Amino acid sequence: MLIQGSAIGDDEETLKLLDIIEDRYYLASQGIYGNEEEVIESTLEELRILETAYNDFSELLKEE
Repeated sequence: MLIQGSAIGDDEETLKLLDIIEDRYYLASQGIYGNEEEVIESTLEELRILETAYNDFSELLKEE
């Protein structure tokens, strides 16, 4: 996902989020910190929240 993130553009916040997600998953997959399933679920929840915020923001822009 991080490698594909470069195709998204230079949005520093997006790339930072992808980096955090990658680190979190790597640590869980290596048994260093956390549990893979919990990391996946928390990441999906974060992405759902971001999607909702993005959709709300997009709607505001359409209204203008």
